[in-house]
Amino acid sequence: MIKTKLKLTAPRNNSASDAPSACLHHKQENSAGRSPNALRALRISGILGIAILILTTVLCAKMMSVSTSKANVRTGPGAGYDILWTVCKYTPFEIVDSKGKWKKVKDFSGETGWIHSSVLSNTPSVIVKTEKANLREDPGSNEILWVLQKTYPLKFIEKKENWYHVKDDEANGWLHKTTVWGFIEKEQIAAGNSGVAKNNTKRKKGAKAQRK
Repeated sequence: MIKTKLKLTAPRNNSASDAPSACLHHKQENSAGRSPNALRALRISGILGIAILILTTVLCAKMMSVSTSKANVRTGPGAGYDILWTVCKYTPFEIVDSKGKWKKVKDFSGETGWIHSSVLSNTPSVIVKTEKANLREDPGSNEILWVLQKTYPLKFIEKKENWYHVKDDEANGWLHKTTVWGFIEKEQIAAGNSGVAKNNTKRKKGAKAQRK
């Protein structure tokens, strides 16, 4: 028996992500009279500076996950703002900004919104980013326990090569790392923007079992 599990989240506004973009402005210097070695040194130092800036940005990326059974993602930092969508426990987010007790978050598809910090924690977690993902009994095993649908969040337990041991209140098994997005021990494991809109029902649905 192979069971199918899905959690449906509410449809959101298809607005473009407002994550900040970095612009680098370089002042052009007059290179007249400089030796080839001096010019080469300037080029190398410029490249190193850009590389350090990019690396610092990546290392400073903060990841958190939802700690309550449900959490509302809003259009702004306050309870008076409209709800964009509702997410389930263990849903991972990248923190891109903060304002008081509110965090601006970005999900696996690149969409952003605001969540109250009281419903977030540092618990490592992942979310299924592919249309379906086979939750297996062991790493690389042919035994499939569940077929998880896209946007299904789980708590991360441990890693073995390219496999992640994950679980929630019902499911417990192994997923291949290419099927998920999130963080393990504060390490971001995927940051791609899939650009896929989520289902507009914005409510959690119980697990469904299906015999094959």
